[in-house]
Amino acid sequence: MRGAAGLGAAALLGSGLVVAPGASAAPVTAFTTSFEQSDPPAAVSTALDPPVNVTGVLTEPGSLTPLITAVTARGQNAPNETAVRAADGDRSTKWLDFATASWLQYELSDAEVVTSYQLTSANDAPGRDPRDFTLQGSNDGGATWTTLDTRTGQVWQQGSQANRGVTKTFEVAGAAAYSTYRLDITANNGENLIQLAELQLIGDATGEVPLSPIVTEVGNGPVSSPTAKTGVGYSGLRALRYGGSHVADGPASATNALLDVEILVEPGNQLTYDIFPVLGGDLDYPSTYAAVDLVFDDGTRLSTSGASDRNGYVASARSHGQADVLFPDQWNSIRVDLTPFAGRTIEKIAFAYDNPDGAAGTVFSGWLDDITVEPIDVIDDTDGLVSFVDTRRGSHSSGSYSRGLTFPATAWPNGFNFFTPMTDAGTHGTLYEWHRKNGADNLPELEGIGISHQPSIWMGDRNQLAVLPALGTNPTSTLNDRELSFRHENETARPDIYSVAFENGITTAVTPTDHGGVYRFTFPGRPGRS
Repeated sequence: MRGAAGLGAAALLGSGLVVAPGASAAPVTAFTTSFEQSDPPAAVSTALDPPVNVTGVLTEPGSLTPLITAVTARGQNAPNETAVRAADGDRSTKWLDFATASWLQYELSDAEVVTSYQLTSANDAPGRDPRDFTLQGSNDGGATWTTLDTRTGQVWQQGSQANRGVTKTFEVAGAAAYSTYRLDITANNGENLIQLAELQLIGDATGEVPLSPIVTEVGNGPVSSPTAKTGVGYSGLRALRYGGSHVADGPASATNALLDVEILVEPGNQLTYDIFPVLGGDLDYPSTYAAVDLVFDDGTRLSTSGASDRNGYVASARSHGQADVLFPDQWNSIRVDLTPFAGRTIEKIAFAYDNPDGAAGTVFSGWLDDITVEPIDVIDDTDGLVSFVDTRRGSHSSGSYSRGLTFPATAWPNGFNFFTPMTDAGTHGTLYEWHRKNGADNLPELEGIGISHQPSIWMGDRNQLAVLPALGTNPTSTLNDRELSFRHENETARPDIYSVAFENGITTAVTPTDHGGVYRFTFPGRPGRS
């Protein structure tokens, strides 16, 4: 708004008119960002406070990763499991090749001596881990290679111990300096694919790692989750990534500025955001010591105010980690009532990391999405107590991670039939998934609203009937082709009714009877006709 006012004044002055300076725009009372292209750009890795015992470098001391100029491989799984993922410092990402033998190659800006190297196991089946491999060096662009180290029989799976995201270090003795390095994998541990989360080359350490702002930058979203669609944000196609590492043992903290705003807090406003801490194989859960912070016009901050979120925990990064309230590798919804701050103006939205403990080299990372300041939702209870029941509760799960493994059944108590929306109408297992099966635009899609008798995904179903409306004169029964996208805020999921407004304008509702039910379909362009 300020920029627009200034531009208008300049145009008038250029025409010979004299005008008064433009006044500052009044603060807004609501705000939202999903870090999409159309949203205000977030500051990139910009410290609001001096970092304490942290750096934005996600690598070990002496790592040669900053010197890498190119990463190539025999093969890769685009777009999310490419060769460059093995050099991004993030143990939650990986390189994958559809082969039982492969190679991964780094080119450096200068010839460097490698004294050791690290391999980190990726998230999926242990049979994909490298078993037999050599590290090779070249100074002629890969025309000839010198073998520097050979390993055989390597395994990450050892009994019931954690084996995903685990790093192994291999020493290299008496090596010379090379400008190109290759990990040549001649065998894996039995699967028909090869995967690797990280290959890190270590040279001679050149001193202490300098403190630096932690990483906060917009990216494509998480790459691994048992419940969420990957490669996107919680909503939209992008999210904001955070990450860093501890320089030494002990407490570590950092606060980065994200957005400059002017938001007048009104009674009944709330701060909401979604946060996705990456586990990364660290069972101390450092990535959960994270939170969005607000800076008010009087210099105070949300994190030091003692305000609590709707779960009853202090709305601060340290509290989140100590309370073990955030689920790793999944999206978590945070809601903070801002009514106590009514009348103040929010001037900055920030991200905070605050871990009271941790070892040197501790790595943390995760994602933020959908930061809003908006009125608190009020449930319309005109239909009585049934208005407070949401049958979708527990559906943000999968066969890999349970929150009850429920589906949004609309039925009489002990009814003969269950009516339910189906994001997968071709299974007798998980019929409805909240997020993981979203379409390319990251909107959920229904393949049917049908009848089920499923008591549990482990028990399965005996038969189903799936119904879905369609526009046009040539509807299809092919499930993938007939999917209709929608938004969860346009659903009503209660014991007495399920209804949804699809993005194409069709609305559908179903209500149960003892042995049957009644559907209603309303089509766009036909008001009053169903």
